[in-house]
Amino acid sequence: MTKKRGQAALEFLMTYGWAILVVLVVIGTLAYFGVLNPSFLLPEKCTLQMGLYCNDHRIDADSSDISLKLNNGMGKGIIISRIKITDSNNLIYCDQGVGSFDGIISTSGCDTNSCASCGNYSMDSWANESLAGSYFGCNPNPNFRTSFNDFAGWHLENGGDGTITLPCSRMSQEQGKVKVGISLVYHFDDSSPKFSHTMEGELLAKMESLQI
Repeated sequence: MTKKRGQAALEFLMTYGWAILVVLVVIGTLAYFGVLNPSFLLPEKCTLQMGLYCNDHRIDADSSDISLKLNNGMGKGIIISRIKITDSNNLIYCDQGVGSFDGIISTSGCDTNSCASCGNYSMDSWANESLAGSYFGCNPNPNFRTSFNDFAGWHLENGGDGTITLPCSRMSQEQGKVKVGISLVYHFDDSSPKFSHTMEGELLAKMESLQI
């Protein structure tokens, strides 16, 4: 009886073992190429807190920047003074904004709106967190060179929308999908930076590249 059971088990393995092996090889191949990664199966999304809407986005792996199209539905105009985008694996770091403008880059006749006569300062200086609170005030990004009520920053009127492209000082990942956090500092345009607020959001998107 035992001999017959052993023979039946052997015949089962001989008959179906190759099929099981093929299935395991296929699963291993899919996992190796990331097809089974949950992020590939999830739809892309760009979300911020209620009132400020992210209507479109792009992560450009070729130029190492991230573009956001925002719409202001907060009931008042806002001035955005800083946008910071990072991921948990420290592969992506983008940090743009304006602020206190102190002595580190303060020069005579410096125009904080046009950056004229302010000196030649790279975006890496801004992205360096050790200089946070020091390198502010003048930013080569056109969105942050505007002013409203004498306050520098990116002004979005109530109901208005606009697009900003943030150069990233670090973008190590070159393909696939990535999940990053968005931290945004703003104040209402009838107020002042003293009453700034922080808004958190999330972006899940594919790394786009025109290179084939």
